[in-house]
Amino acid sequence: MVPGRARQRRLWSCTEKRALVDLASAAGSSVTEVAEAFGVAPSQLYAWRKQMAGGELDADQAMATFART
Repeated sequence: MVPGRARQRRLWSCTEKRALVDLASAAGSSVTEVAEAFGVAPSQLYAWRKQMAGGELDADQAMATFART
């Protein structure tokens, strides 16, 4: 990282998140290895896994939702 420059935040699509969680869950793979390979914190993969289990990472639900006032 260059001093004085803000680091850009990576935006992951639902499809990409699901693919990374699937990779981390595969036999012979580990969350730490996948996280390091793709520049994601292991805790983020665990959070995505939890969201997947709750049905929050369905590609069909990728549309933005807005709070009602």
